[in-house]
Amino acid sequence: MMDRRRFLAALATPLARPLAVRAQASARVPHVGILFDGLPLTPEQQARSPLAQGLRELGWVTGETIVLERVYSEGRPERLAELAAELVRRRVDII
Repeated sequence: MMDRRRFLAALATPLARPLAVRAQASARVPHVGILFDGLPLTPEQQARSPLAQGLRELGWVTGETIVLERVYSEGRPERLAELAAELVRRRVDII
């Protein structure tokens, strides 16, 4: 009988976490790393880009529900590996 109680307690433990903790964990804003082989865009160009428009259509709000971390090679493709490593160091969720 005691083994069954321990077994049920072990199953129930993860479910007993407070709802606030679960909500906080799921509310994390995703960080997306983007490599560009060109010059930096102005904030206006970023806002009008097809990427930004597509994200808005899907309900994402840049800076609120998603963070875009952009890096630019400024036309020097040999820098892309270095910039990708920088995004890894920033711990983005996806590149």
